[in-house]
Amino acid sequence: MALPFLRQGFFVRETSSPDARVCVKPSGPVIRRELVITLTSQCPDPVAAASWRAQIDLGLARSNGRSVPVRRQHSGPLYIQRALYPEDDGTAHLMLLHPPGGLVQGDRIDIDIEAVDAASVLVTTPSAGKFYRTPATGTHQRVGLHAGPNSRLEWLPQEAILFDGADVALSLDVDLSADSRVIIWDSVVLGRPAIEERLMQGYLDTRLDVRLEARPIFSERTRVPGLADSCLQDAGWGLGGAIAMGTLIAYRPEGFVAQDIEALRQLAVSHDGRYTVTLVDQLLVVRTLGQSSRFVRETLALAWQALRPRVMGKPAVAPRIWAT
Repeated sequence: MALPFLRQGFFVRETSSPDARVCVKPSGPVIRRELVITLTSQCPDPVAAASWRAQIDLGLARSNGRSVPVRRQHSGPLYIQRALYPEDDGTAHLMLLHPPGGLVQGDRIDIDIEAVDAASVLVTTPSAGKFYRTPATGTHQRVGLHAGPNSRLEWLPQEAILFDGADVALSLDVDLSADSRVIIWDSVVLGRPAIEERLMQGYLDTRLDVRLEARPIFSERTRVPGLADSCLQDAGWGLGGAIAMGTLIAYRPEGFVAQDIEALRQLAVSHDGRYTVTLVDQLLVVRTLGQSSRFVRETLALAWQALRPRVMGKPAVAPRIWAT
């Protein structure tokens, strides 16, 4: 490699170190000047340099009849708007904003939300999250939810859409206190059905873990390869041709009974997919597969509307953004 600062009369001498050279200008037997240049072989990773990391850490507590943020730390393009209070009991409705609107290769999002001191909070997003094609390295989203003593926490984001070629890892960790009340859901769309795009290339790796008083009570991992590598998306033993899937989990201290399950099984859903309702230890779990993202979204919303009075003890009040 040519060194631009060399002038006539200088020469480069190799040293014992492979990453060091000596630039010398002869000046007689007495005076000798040497300039040692250290050359690094580690070039910046262009993917890492271009990737974005965004994170937010929220804590909410009860104060003066309302649930208010008492801790709000964020870095990168991820934050919340001012809390709204459309319910009489002071439940905070929060909208989580990610202005870029999607993740590309190497991007990572970390979300931590904690409700303490009898706080009541509902968190949603204004639009679907988009995960774009990632030819070099994958994208990651981690969500950590903590429902403290006597708190109420609802995590109801809109779906994640995987573009063809996306390599995505999603994780959702939920920590429950014994007397907390929680409804959460998560949903994914494989490809863009509006333009008849499927997830041909790429990979989805999702993980959902729930702990009650630090004791694991639910752990589920789903891996979906692109159609170019596996027939899982279309196989009867896999997704059966579904392009969207979602899971809802509810917890309440007194547990659930047969009437709760039967009420959910009677939901007036369309015939564009299928869903199941099961009890797993102390959790009520709704799973849905659909031929459209709309089916999954509407089924989860109907299940939430039916469960909210049973879990939270109050009627369902949908976030305003859902009506836009």
